[in-house]
Amino acid sequence: NDTIYGDLNDNETISTLPGRDTICGGSGNDILFGNEDQDRLCGGEDSDTLFGGLGEDTLAGELGDDWLFGDQGNDLISGGSGSDRFILFSGSGTDTIQDFQLGTDLIALGGGLTFDALTLSTDGTSTIISLDDQQLAILNDVSVSALTETSFTAFVG
Repeated sequence: NDTIYGDLNDNETISTLPGRDTICGGSGNDILFGNEDQDRLCGGEDSDTLFGGLGEDTLAGELGDDWLFGDQGNDLISGGSGSDRFILFSGSGTDTIQDFQLGTDLIALGGGLTFDALTLSTDGTSTIISLDDQQLAILNDVSVSALTETSFTAFVG
């Protein structure tokens, strides 16, 4: 179990090893990769890209316009301030997105997913995004009626 912090004002790429690790990018446009187990990734300042990897991870973009991909497992994701992109793929588990901001953040659909193929439903104050019988994401405190196709974009990468 490791804790790793990036340098100030550097653009860094950091990956974890197996184990429950915490990595934080600090300042700069960082790329952070979790591995297996339950990792915690925090982007810090500027625009960061976070990949959760295997396991049930916690991703926090914090400041800046971040790209967040939980990857495999049921992940807990927060973009923080800025215009964030939450990346969804089929077969990647159910990501709980804590702070999706309508009109600011976007859901990026990867692996050929399209808005028309999705089902949007409600569970209390949350919106559930599903594909067939798979729950892809839960958007906390987002009304299903407020979520439209303009909240989604294609992920190419």
